[in-house]
Amino acid sequence: MELLSVPRFRFLHSSQEGRVPFEESELRKPIPQLRPTPGGKSSSGITYGTYLTAIKTFIEKNWDRFARLLYDSVSIDGGTVSTLDIVAEKHGSEYHPARIAVEGESWRASYVVNLAINDRGRDRLTRDFQLLREFGLHFPRTFVPAAYFADEVSVFRDNASPVNCSLFVGEWFDGFHEFHLSRDENTGSLGTVVWDTDRGYEILTLEESESVFRQAAFILTYYYDPESFREIFPWHHAAGDFVVSRLNGEPRVKLITVRQYAPRLIDVQRSRESRLKALMLFIANLTVRMRLDRLDGVGETAWAGDHCVDAVVRGAFDGLTAKVHDNMCEPALVDSFLIAATRMSLEDAAGLFAEVMEGYDEDAPDMPVIQRHLADHILLVYRCFRNLSRHLSQRNPWSFERP
Repeated sequence: MELLSVPRFRFLHSSQEGRVPFEESELRKPIPQLRPTPGGKSSSGITYGTYLTAIKTFIEKNWDRFARLLYDSVSIDGGTVSTLDIVAEKHGSEYHPARIAVEGESWRASYVVNLAINDRGRDRLTRDFQLLREFGLHFPRTFVPAAYFADEVSVFRDNASPVNCSLFVGEWFDGFHEFHLSRDENTGSLGTVVWDTDRGYEILTLEESESVFRQAAFILTYYYDPESFREIFPWHHAAGDFVVSRLNGEPRVKLITVRQYAPRLIDVQRSRESRLKALMLFIANLTVRMRLDRLDGVGETAWAGDHCVDAVVRGAFDGLTAKVHDNMCEPALVDSFLIAATRMSLEDAAGLFAEVMEGYDEDAPDMPVIQRHLADHILLVYRCFRNLSRHLSQRNPWSFERP
Protein backbone atom coordinates (compact mmCIF):
# COMPACT_ATOMS: atom_id res chain seq x y z
CA MET A 1 0.00 0.00 0.00
CA GLU A 2 1.41 3.36 -1.01
CA LEU A 3 1.45 5.66 2.00
CA LEU A 4 -1.00 8.56 1.73
CA SER A 5 0.31 11.89 2.94
CA VAL A 6 -1.64 13.91 5.47
CA PRO A 7 -3.69 16.48 3.50
CA ARG A 8 -4.57 20.06 4.27
CA PHE A 9 -7.67 20.49 6.43
CA ARG A 10 -10.58 22.87 6.02
CA PHE A 11 -13.11 23.80 8.71
CA LEU A 12 -16.69 24.12 7.41
CA HIS A 13 -20.23 24.07 8.76
CA SER A 14 -23.43 22.74 7.25
CA SER A 15 -26.25 25.08 6.23
CA GLN A 16 -29.29 25.13 3.94
CA GLU A 17 -26.97 26.63 1.33
CA GLY A 18 -24.54 23.72 1.62
CA ARG A 19 -21.10 23.58 3.24
CA VAL A 20 -19.78 27.00 4.25
CA PRO A 21 -16.26 27.90 5.53
CA PHE A 22 -16.02 29.16 9.11
CA GLU A 23 -15.26 32.82 9.57
CA GLU A 24 -12.51 33.56 12.10
CA SER A 25 -15.05 35.18 14.43
CA GLU A 26 -17.26 32.07 14.29
CA LEU A 27 -14.40 29.84 15.40
CA ARG A 28 -14.26 31.80 18.67
CA LYS A 29 -17.90 31.09 19.49
CA PRO A 30 -18.70 28.28 21.96
CA ILE A 31 -20.37 25.22 20.50
CA PRO A 32 -23.87 24.65 21.90
CA GLN A 33 -24.77 21.71 24.07
CA LEU A 34 -28.42 20.76 23.90
CA ARG A 35 -30.05 20.12 27.24
CA PRO A 36 -32.57 17.28 27.62
CA THR A 37 -35.39 19.86 27.80
CA PRO A 38 -37.49 21.33 24.98
CA GLY A 39 -35.28 23.66 22.96
CA GLY A 40 -32.83 24.10 25.85
CA LYS A 41 -29.21 24.97 25.16
CA SER A 42 -26.13 25.57 27.25
CA SER A 43 -22.49 26.25 26.49
CA SER A 44 -20.27 23.21 26.10
CA GLY A 45 -17.28 25.13 27.42
CA ILE A 46 -15.21 24.93 24.23
CA THR A 47 -15.22 26.98 21.04
CA TYR A 48 -15.75 25.79 17.50
CA GLY A 49 -12.05 26.33 16.92
CA THR A 50 -11.12 24.01 19.79
CA TYR A 51 -13.73 21.46 18.74
CA LEU A 52 -12.55 21.31 15.13
CA THR A 53 -8.89 21.29 16.18
CA ALA A 54 -9.58 18.28 18.42
CA ILE A 55 -10.98 16.36 15.44
CA LYS A 56 -8.04 17.43 13.27
CA THR A 57 -5.62 16.27 15.98
CA PHE A 58 -7.44 12.94 16.25
CA ILE A 59 -7.20 12.31 12.49
CA GLU A 60 -3.53 13.32 12.35
CA LYS A 61 -2.72 11.10 15.33
CA ASN A 62 -4.47 8.14 13.66
CA TRP A 63 -3.57 8.91 10.06
CA ASP A 64 -2.26 5.39 9.32
CA ARG A 65 -5.57 3.89 10.48
CA PHE A 66 -7.57 6.47 8.58
CA ALA A 67 -5.54 5.88 5.41
CA ARG A 68 -6.15 2.14 5.72
CA LEU A 69 -9.86 2.87 6.04
CA LEU A 70 -9.72 4.85 2.81
CA TYR A 71 -7.97 2.02 1.00
CA ASP A 72 -10.50 -0.53 2.28
CA SER A 73 -13.70 1.44 1.73
CA VAL A 74 -12.94 3.46 -1.41
CA SER A 75 -10.51 0.98 -3.01
CA ILE A 76 -8.11 3.73 -3.94
CA ASP A 77 -4.73 2.79 -5.34
CA GLY A 78 -2.18 5.28 -4.13
CA GLY A 79 -2.41 8.87 -5.23
CA THR A 80 -2.95 11.78 -2.87
CA VAL A 81 -5.72 13.22 -0.75
CA SER A 82 -6.36 16.69 -2.12
CA THR A 83 -8.64 18.00 0.64
CA LEU A 84 -10.10 16.86 3.92
CA ASP A 85 -13.08 18.88 5.14
CA ILE A 86 -14.23 18.75 8.75
CA VAL A 87 -17.87 19.82 8.60
CA ALA A 88 -19.75 20.73 11.79
CA GLU A 89 -23.21 19.23 11.31
CA LYS A 90 -25.09 19.20 14.62
CA HIS A 91 -24.71 19.10 18.39
CA GLY A 92 -26.33 16.98 21.05
CA SER A 93 -26.61 16.86 24.82
CA GLU A 94 -23.79 14.31 25.12
CA TYR A 95 -21.61 14.37 22.03
CA HIS A 96 -20.98 16.26 18.83
CA PRO A 97 -20.75 14.63 15.36
CA ALA A 98 -18.89 16.12 12.42
CA ARG A 99 -18.73 14.97 8.81
CA ILE A 100 -15.31 14.15 7.37
CA ALA A 101 -15.41 14.71 3.59
CA VAL A 102 -12.28 13.45 1.82
CA GLU A 103 -11.44 13.95 -1.87
CA GLY A 104 -8.68 12.61 -4.12
CA GLU A 105 -7.93 12.94 -7.78
CA SER A 106 -10.77 10.66 -8.90
CA TRP A 107 -12.65 9.64 -5.76
CA ARG A 108 -14.41 10.99 -2.70
CA ALA A 109 -15.54 9.51 0.62
CA SER A 110 -17.37 10.64 3.76
CA TYR A 111 -17.19 9.51 7.37
CA VAL A 112 -18.48 10.72 10.70
CA VAL A 113 -16.33 11.58 13.70
CA ASN A 114 -18.22 11.68 16.99
CA LEU A 115 -16.63 13.70 19.79
CA ALA A 116 -17.51 13.81 23.50
CA ILE A 117 -16.14 16.13 26.16
CA ASN A 118 -17.92 15.59 29.48
CA ASP A 119 -17.86 12.36 31.48
CA ARG A 120 -21.43 11.39 30.61
CA GLY A 121 -20.84 11.97 26.92
CA ARG A 122 -17.56 10.05 26.93
CA ASP A 123 -19.22 7.08 28.65
CA ARG A 124 -22.03 7.11 26.12
CA LEU A 125 -19.64 7.45 23.19
CA THR A 126 -17.65 4.41 24.35
CA ARG A 127 -20.84 2.38 24.77
CA ASP A 128 -22.20 3.52 21.40
CA PHE A 129 -18.96 2.53 19.66
CA GLN A 130 -18.97 -0.93 21.25
CA LEU A 131 -22.64 -1.55 20.43
CA LEU A 132 -22.25 -0.50 16.80
CA ARG A 133 -19.33 -2.91 16.49
CA GLU A 134 -21.40 -5.67 18.11
CA PHE A 135 -24.36 -5.07 15.80
CA GLY A 136 -22.11 -5.24 12.76
CA LEU A 137 -20.81 -8.64 13.87
CA HIS A 138 -23.98 -10.36 15.08
CA PHE A 139 -26.84 -9.26 12.82
CA PRO A 140 -27.21 -10.54 9.23
CA ARG A 141 -28.61 -7.16 8.14
CA THR A 142 -27.42 -3.80 9.22
CA PHE A 143 -29.33 -0.52 9.54
CA VAL A 144 -26.80 1.28 11.74
CA PRO A 145 -23.41 2.77 10.79
CA ALA A 146 -20.22 0.75 10.96
CA ALA A 147 -17.82 1.87 13.70
CA TYR A 148 -14.16 1.82 12.65
CA PHE A 149 -11.77 2.99 15.38
CA ALA A 150 -11.69 5.14 18.53
CA ASP A 151 -9.11 7.12 20.49
CA GLU A 152 -8.67 10.04 22.88
CA VAL A 153 -6.92 13.38 22.42
CA SER A 154 -6.24 16.43 24.58
CA VAL A 155 -6.54 19.93 23.23
CA PHE A 156 -6.29 23.33 24.90
CA ARG A 157 -9.15 25.71 25.42
CA ASP A 158 -8.69 29.38 24.61
CA ASN A 159 -7.86 30.00 28.29
CA ALA A 160 -5.05 27.41 27.99
CA SER A 161 -6.73 24.79 30.20
CA PRO A 162 -6.65 21.30 28.61
CA VAL A 163 -9.76 19.35 27.68
CA ASN A 164 -9.79 15.58 27.16
CA CYS A 165 -11.94 14.33 24.28
CA SER A 166 -13.12 10.85 23.29
CA LEU A 167 -13.73 10.27 19.58
CA PHE A 168 -14.53 7.54 17.10
CA VAL A 169 -14.79 7.29 13.33
CA GLY A 170 -17.91 5.72 11.86
CA GLU A 171 -19.72 5.25 8.60
CA TRP A 172 -21.38 8.33 7.13
CA PHE A 173 -24.70 7.66 5.40
CA ASP A 174 -24.35 9.75 2.25
CA GLY A 175 -27.63 11.25 1.08
CA PHE A 176 -29.39 10.61 4.42
CA HIS A 177 -30.83 13.46 6.47
CA GLU A 178 -32.78 14.15 9.63
CA PHE A 179 -36.54 14.51 9.43
CA HIS A 180 -38.94 16.18 11.84
CA LEU A 181 -42.57 17.08 12.24
CA SER A 182 -43.30 20.64 11.13
CA ARG A 183 -46.46 22.73 11.07
CA ASP A 184 -47.69 24.29 7.84
CA GLU A 185 -47.94 28.03 8.42
CA ASN A 186 -51.01 28.34 6.19
CA THR A 187 -53.11 25.31 7.19
CA GLY A 188 -51.71 24.51 10.64
CA SER A 189 -51.45 20.84 9.70
CA LEU A 190 -48.46 18.70 10.63
CA GLY A 191 -46.14 17.22 8.01
CA THR A 192 -42.80 15.46 7.97
CA VAL A 193 -39.94 17.62 6.68
CA VAL A 194 -36.58 16.22 5.58
CA TRP A 195 -33.62 18.43 6.48
CA ASP A 196 -31.84 17.92 3.17
CA THR A 197 -28.90 20.32 3.28
CA ASP A 198 -27.92 19.32 -0.27
CA ARG A 199 -31.22 19.85 -2.13
CA GLY A 200 -33.13 21.98 0.38
CA TYR A 201 -35.72 21.07 3.00
CA GLU A 202 -38.49 18.90 1.54
CA ILE A 203 -41.93 17.83 2.78
CA LEU A 204 -42.71 14.12 2.53
CA THR A 205 -45.94 12.98 0.94
CA LEU A 206 -48.36 11.03 3.12
CA GLU A 207 -47.24 7.76 1.48
CA GLU A 208 -43.57 8.62 2.00
CA SER A 209 -44.22 9.52 5.63
CA GLU A 210 -45.96 6.18 6.21
CA SER A 211 -43.00 4.39 4.63
CA VAL A 212 -40.57 6.21 6.92
CA PHE A 213 -42.50 5.26 10.07
CA ARG A 214 -42.89 1.69 8.86
CA GLN A 215 -39.17 1.32 8.22
CA ALA A 216 -38.22 2.89 11.54
CA ALA A 217 -40.52 0.43 13.35
CA PHE A 218 -39.04 -2.41 11.30
CA ILE A 219 -35.49 -1.46 12.33
CA LEU A 220 -36.21 -1.27 16.06
CA THR A 221 -38.16 -4.54 15.96
CA TYR A 222 -35.46 -6.29 13.95
CA TYR A 223 -32.94 -5.42 16.67
CA TYR A 224 -35.31 -6.44 19.48
CA ASP A 225 -34.21 -9.69 21.14
CA PRO A 226 -37.29 -11.76 22.07
CA GLU A 227 -35.23 -14.11 24.25
CA SER A 228 -33.33 -11.63 26.43
CA PHE A 229 -35.82 -8.73 25.91
CA ARG A 230 -32.93 -6.44 24.94
CA GLU A 231 -33.92 -3.48 22.81
CA ILE A 232 -32.49 -0.21 21.53
CA PHE A 233 -33.58 2.36 24.08
CA PRO A 234 -33.69 5.29 24.60
CA TRP A 235 -34.22 6.80 21.16
CA HIS A 236 -36.15 9.85 20.03
CA HIS A 237 -37.07 11.45 16.72
CA ALA A 238 -36.29 14.86 18.23
CA ALA A 239 -32.65 13.82 18.64
CA GLY A 240 -32.37 12.96 14.95
CA ASP A 241 -31.69 9.29 15.70
CA PHE A 242 -33.31 8.20 12.43
CA VAL A 243 -32.32 9.57 9.02
CA VAL A 244 -33.90 9.17 5.59
CA SER A 245 -32.73 9.22 1.97
CA ARG A 246 -34.98 9.99 -1.01
CA LEU A 247 -32.30 9.84 -3.70
CA ASN A 248 -33.59 6.70 -5.40
CA GLY A 249 -37.36 7.11 -5.23
CA GLU A 250 -38.67 5.10 -2.27
CA PRO A 251 -37.49 6.57 1.07
CA ARG A 252 -34.82 4.53 2.85
CA VAL A 253 -34.35 4.84 6.60
CA LYS A 254 -31.31 4.24 8.82
CA LEU A 255 -30.65 4.53 12.55
CA ILE A 256 -27.47 6.47 13.30
CA THR A 257 -26.93 5.78 17.02
CA VAL A 258 -27.40 3.06 19.63
CA ARG A 259 -27.26 4.61 23.09
CA GLN A 260 -28.15 1.47 24.99
CA TYR A 261 -29.09 -2.13 24.26
CA ALA A 262 -30.59 -3.73 27.33
CA PRO A 263 -33.85 -5.24 28.62
CA ARG A 264 -36.39 -2.81 30.02
CA LEU A 265 -38.19 -5.64 31.83
CA ILE A 266 -36.38 -6.87 34.92
CA ASP A 267 -36.64 -10.26 36.65
CA VAL A 268 -39.08 -11.74 34.16
CA GLN A 269 -39.17 -15.48 33.54
CA ARG A 270 -38.27 -16.52 30.00
CA SER A 271 -41.40 -18.63 29.51
CA ARG A 272 -43.35 -18.61 26.24
CA GLU A 273 -46.07 -16.54 27.88
CA SER A 274 -43.61 -13.98 29.25
CA ARG A 275 -41.86 -13.68 25.86
CA LEU A 276 -45.21 -12.98 24.22
CA LYS A 277 -46.17 -10.46 26.89
CA ALA A 278 -42.80 -8.70 26.59
CA LEU A 279 -43.19 -8.54 22.81
CA MET A 280 -46.70 -7.07 23.09
CA LEU A 281 -45.42 -4.42 25.52
CA PHE A 282 -42.49 -3.62 23.24
CA ILE A 283 -44.71 -3.06 20.19
CA ALA A 284 -47.33 -1.11 22.14
CA ASN A 285 -44.62 1.18 23.50
CA LEU A 286 -43.20 1.50 19.99
CA THR A 287 -46.52 2.82 18.68
CA VAL A 288 -46.47 5.59 21.31
CA ARG A 289 -42.85 6.68 21.05
CA MET A 290 -42.87 6.63 17.25
CA ARG A 291 -45.49 9.40 17.29
CA LEU A 292 -43.39 11.73 19.47
CA ASP A 293 -41.15 14.44 18.09
CA ARG A 294 -40.46 18.11 18.66
CA LEU A 295 -41.68 20.68 16.17
CA ASP A 296 -38.81 21.33 13.77
CA GLY A 297 -36.61 19.20 16.02
CA VAL A 298 -36.29 21.68 18.88
CA GLY A 299 -39.75 23.13 19.60
CA GLU A 300 -42.69 21.92 21.63
CA THR A 301 -43.62 18.25 21.77
CA ALA A 302 -45.42 17.14 18.61
CA TRP A 303 -47.64 14.10 18.05
CA ALA A 304 -47.59 12.46 14.59
CA GLY A 305 -50.87 11.97 12.75
CA ASP A 306 -53.05 8.86 12.89
CA HIS A 307 -51.68 7.63 9.56
CA CYS A 308 -48.45 6.51 11.22
CA VAL A 309 -50.07 4.00 13.59
CA ASP A 310 -50.92 1.37 10.99
CA ALA A 311 -47.47 1.89 9.43
CA VAL A 312 -45.76 1.25 12.79
CA VAL A 313 -47.78 -1.90 13.52
CA ARG A 314 -47.11 -3.28 10.05
CA GLY A 315 -43.43 -2.35 10.26
CA ALA A 316 -43.13 -4.16 13.58
CA PHE A 317 -44.67 -7.29 12.10
CA ASP A 318 -42.35 -7.00 9.09
CA GLY A 319 -39.43 -6.88 11.52
CA LEU A 320 -40.60 -10.00 13.32
CA THR A 321 -41.03 -11.87 10.06
CA ALA A 322 -37.53 -10.84 8.96
CA LYS A 323 -36.13 -12.10 12.26
CA VAL A 324 -37.74 -15.49 11.63
CA HIS A 325 -36.27 -15.46 8.12
CA ASP A 326 -32.80 -14.80 9.62
CA ASN A 327 -33.20 -17.49 12.32
CA MET A 328 -33.27 -14.96 15.15
CA CYS A 329 -36.81 -15.60 16.33
CA GLU A 330 -39.01 -18.67 16.74
CA PRO A 331 -41.89 -18.78 14.25
CA ALA A 332 -44.18 -19.88 17.08
CA LEU A 333 -43.67 -16.55 18.87
CA VAL A 334 -44.70 -14.57 15.78
CA ASP A 335 -47.72 -16.83 15.30
CA SER A 336 -48.66 -16.27 18.95
CA PHE A 337 -48.33 -12.52 18.52
CA LEU A 338 -50.52 -12.54 15.43
CA ILE A 339 -53.21 -14.58 17.21
CA ALA A 340 -53.09 -12.37 20.32
CA ALA A 341 -53.19 -9.14 18.29
CA THR A 342 -56.05 -10.12 15.99
CA ARG A 343 -58.15 -11.52 18.86
CA MET A 344 -57.46 -8.69 21.30
CA SER A 345 -60.44 -6.98 22.92
CA LEU A 346 -60.54 -3.24 23.49
CA GLU A 347 -60.36 -3.91 27.23
CA ASP A 348 -57.22 -5.99 26.68
CA ALA A 349 -55.69 -3.15 24.65
CA ALA A 350 -56.42 -0.65 27.41
CA GLY A 351 -54.79 -2.95 29.94
CA LEU A 352 -51.74 -3.39 27.73
CA PHE A 353 -51.19 0.36 27.43
CA ALA A 354 -51.80 0.84 31.14
CA GLU A 355 -48.78 -1.41 31.72
CA VAL A 356 -46.77 0.50 29.13
CA MET A 357 -47.48 3.82 30.83
CA GLU A 358 -46.29 2.45 34.19
CA GLY A 359 -42.77 2.69 32.80
CA TYR A 360 -43.07 6.40 31.94
CA ASP A 361 -41.93 9.27 34.14
CA GLU A 362 -45.03 11.30 35.03
CA ASP A 363 -42.94 14.47 35.01
CA ALA A 364 -41.42 13.87 31.57
CA PRO A 365 -42.08 16.78 29.16
CA ASP A 366 -43.79 14.43 26.67
CA MET A 367 -46.35 13.15 29.17
CA PRO A 368 -49.05 15.86 28.80
CA VAL A 369 -49.15 15.25 25.03
CA ILE A 370 -49.25 11.46 25.47
CA GLN A 371 -52.04 11.62 28.03
CA ARG A 372 -54.07 13.97 25.85
CA HIS A 373 -53.97 11.54 22.92
CA LEU A 374 -53.72 8.17 24.65
CA ALA A 375 -57.37 7.10 24.58
CA ASP A 376 -57.71 7.72 20.85
CA HIS A 377 -54.32 6.09 20.28
CA ILE A 378 -55.36 2.90 22.08
CA LEU A 379 -58.44 2.63 19.87
CA LEU A 380 -56.35 3.08 16.73
CA VAL A 381 -53.83 0.43 17.76
CA TYR A 382 -56.64 -1.95 18.70
CA ARG A 383 -58.13 -1.58 15.21
CA CYS A 384 -54.73 -2.01 13.55
CA PHE A 385 -54.05 -5.14 15.57
CA ARG A 386 -57.44 -6.59 14.70
CA ASN A 387 -56.87 -5.90 10.98
CA LEU A 388 -53.25 -6.99 10.90
CA SER A 389 -53.91 -10.29 9.12
CA ARG A 390 -55.39 -8.39 6.14
CA HIS A 391 -51.98 -6.83 5.42
CA LEU A 392 -49.85 -9.96 5.50
CA SER A 393 -49.78 -10.29 1.72
CA GLN A 394 -48.78 -6.61 1.35
CA ARG A 395 -45.47 -6.63 3.25
CA ASN A 396 -42.73 -4.43 1.86
CA PRO A 397 -40.37 -6.69 -0.09
CA TRP A 398 -37.40 -4.55 1.02
CA SER A 399 -37.77 -5.97 4.54
CA PHE A 400 -36.68 -9.39 3.34
CA GLU A 401 -33.65 -8.24 1.38
CA ARG A 402 -30.19 -8.57 2.81
CA PRO A 403 -28.19 -5.42 2.14
